[in-house]
Amino acid sequence: MRINPFGKLGRAALTFALGLQIGTAAAQAPEITLWSHIVHQQVIEGKRGGGAVNIGEAFEKAANVKLSWTTIPLDQMQDKILRELNISRTKTDIVFLLNTWATPSLLARLVPMDAMLKSEPIRDMADVSPAMVKAFSDKSGIKAIPIRHNPQLLFYNKEVFATRGVASEPATFEDFVEAAKKATFKRADGAQVYGFAFETNQAEDMVVVLRAFGADVITPDFKIKINDPAAIKAVTALNELFVAGALPPNLGILTPADLQNLMSQGLISMGIFGDNYFERFNAPDQSQVAGKVWFAPFPTSKDVSGVRYASSAGFWAMGIPANGDPAARERAYKLIAHLSQPDVQLTLALNNNSPIRASIYANPAYAATVPYADVVQKVLPIAAPPFPAFAGAKEAERIFLEETVAAIVGRKPVKAALDAAAAGIERVMKREGLM
Repeated sequence: MRINPFGKLGRAALTFALGLQIGTAAAQAPEITLWSHIVHQQVIEGKRGGGAVNIGEAFEKAANVKLSWTTIPLDQMQDKILRELNISRTKTDIVFLLNTWATPSLLARLVPMDAMLKSEPIRDMADVSPAMVKAFSDKSGIKAIPIRHNPQLLFYNKEVFATRGVASEPATFEDFVEAAKKATFKRADGAQVYGFAFETNQAEDMVVVLRAFGADVITPDFKIKINDPAAIKAVTALNELFVAGALPPNLGILTPADLQNLMSQGLISMGIFGDNYFERFNAPDQSQVAGKVWFAPFPTSKDVSGVRYASSAGFWAMGIPANGDPAARERAYKLIAHLSQPDVQLTLALNNNSPIRASIYANPAYAATVPYADVVQKVLPIAAPPFPAFAGAKEAERIFLEETVAAIVGRKPVKAALDAAAAGIERVMKREGLM
């Protein structure tokens, strides 16, 4: 779906703009070893669509280094990276980290970057969300530099809305409920289409719905809010949708891949996904509903004042392991700094990376290629992480999801389930010394 703005001259101009003087790499170029998710490698190498500019290859030639990637499935990344950071010596030079992992113990295992930032600055760091930088900082300084974030938007099938009598994208949560009910039906081929579905094995989507009512699970200052009246309203609304048949009966076991397939096959009318899923859902070679999927901010309830939209966002950052090779730190930082410069961030964005610089959403080159830039600008200020980072966050998330799913599908009364979630999360937080 994105236009490639780079011809031969464009690529040459880009290389010049990045300050890269391409030379012949030595046969035994030193390596920079990176541990990441496959998406990070793809956007750096231009293999996820969009501009398709290989930033990694250009850096290798200019710096006379070799990038060596180890990609890890998302559900295994945290454990593997934490184990690697805790051994006496690692050969890994850069690790990609989610904000929810940024506990004090993890930050202590990363190299402070302040001195390197001073000697080789990243231009216009104020353009990077201060909250993102702060999340990966401690008393010793900045421990990781943000590279990618993932705000959650509401995606919907325009054709289904038109044929089922939904006049426009929902302006309030109450409109959303009515749309979900109208957009639940059986197709002419006999396939059942559900009005809405969302992920239940990670917290992001569920937290978006909570925030539509002004609710949350745990606040940034570690107050438990999951059984407050606003949260009870949110989960009750989802239970009512489930009872009405507007949510899939197997909601509690759907994987992210299942949800993507359901949307791509036209079997759900609405879902919550990261912004850059727009390309996937509208790609004819990947989707049966290409050209029919659009997006909107997730709307808040009419009873919530002052905030029109709800969202959550995770973000990724790049850090240097403290137990890595000290001789490799300078070249590792040079790559991190290079990937963080404004012009390279724009190229990453055109490669289908979700940018962490606010200015990129207003950049004409980017806005011309992604129709959702304006919508992301609206939700970016309120797209906070679903959970604050702490040692027991993963366990607290599991408790939250188990109890809320039990309430949504009717295995438990809503208040009893959310009270149980609050009690379980409180036990975890007390154990971790947070209460």
